Amino acid sequence: MIPKKRSKISIYAVFCTMLMSALLAAPLSSAYGANIIMTPNPTTVYIDYNGHTQTNLTLKYQVSGDMPFPVGANITTHPDKPWIVATVANPGPTYTVEWSGSQEVESRVDISAGANFSAGEVCIIYINGKVTDSTGGFADRNSTISVIGNPYCRLVANVSNWVDIVPNRIVDIPITVYNYGNCNTFVSTNVTAPSGFEYTVDSTDIRLDAPKFTVNESMPNRTIHLSLMAPKKFYTNEITTLKVKLDGRSAGINRMPQNETVRDTYEFTITLRNRGFYIPGYTFEGLFAALACAGYAYCAYKGKRKC
Repeated sequence: MIPKKRSKISIYAVFCTMLMSALLAAPLSSAYGANIIMTPNPTTVYIDYNGHTQTNLTLKYQVSGDMPFPVGANITTHPDKPWIVATVANPGPTYTVEWSGSQEVESRVDISAGANFSAGEVCIIYINGKVTDSTGGFADRNSTISVIGNPYCRLVANVSNWVDIVPNRIVDIPITVYNYGNCNTFVSTNVTAPSGFEYTVDSTDIRLDAPKFTVNESMPNRTIHLSLMAPKKFYTNEITTLKVKLDGRSAGINRMPQNETVRDTYEFTITLRNRGFYIPGYTFEGLFAALACAGYAYCAYKGKRKC
């Protein structure tokens, strides 16, 4: 019984040896395909209005054993938002990598932004790499970069640059403020008035929401009312100027990575011209009316003296 058992064990051992020999005899290259690893650094970047940034890109051909080196790799970029343009190592967007006996190549992705994006909006740049090796094997690999839009403030105001005024009478000057930035914005109003003038602003600190950047959209706006009164000694046809400064600052989101509030200012000058006349107790609008009333008052005064 013992010899028969040894015979069965020997046959099994021979079979296993033959199977292992067949596996080892197979070419190593058939066990693996061409491969590329794309590593952006950093993987998240911030970009400003009409700004530019970049990230490094390491392209590594993955080797296991005696694999053949690739003939080349075709790298393309595909941002998922229209306000971002990405190119690989200038001249993109298509870039061909050539390996010359080396397993690793350093490149970069250049990124530029347009204007119509919201603060904090995220764009994903998909990087696609198609690699082919000398045996005809190929692989299709992807990597991503996240691009976050920074806030920017841009104020525009619509106001009359020439205002007629009369002494000792309040005049209302409407100032329409528009938000052309990409973030919600607080706007404060600062007025520098000539000596003797009195003024008030109905909203010294207002909030303007960000535009949505849709087709035919009217930019968000609000109207500030500046109430102004000229002094009594503001002579007919006299001209002076009023200076207004709008100071905007981003609300709720800061520029990164600096973590700073974004600001913008808009300054303008309003020319003031007196079109009236003041005598104690009376204000007249218009030069002729003022002269007529002054003449009437003078005649009345002379008449009383004759009495």
